Amino acid sequence: MSKRKLIISQNLNEILLQKIQELIPEWTVITGRSPEKWRDHIADAEVIAGWKAEMSVSIAESDVKWIQTWSAGVQE
Repeated sequence: MSKRKLIISQNLNEILLQKIQELIPEWTVITGRSPEKWRDHIADAEVIAGWKAEMSVSIAESDVKWIQTWSAGVQE
């Protein structure tokens, strides 16, 4: 069985990333603002925290179950 995957489209410091990994050790956590960091992972990510407009291209054919955004709305 493959690991569940979380994308956080923000740059996190190492301490915060370690805390997240401690809470969900069975998940793969992908972080970074740059699309190059997460682009290849959208199709099999279960959770995305932090929406980027570039994600809408791949999101329709993905396994995403939850998108957490800190903005007033998401535009495709």
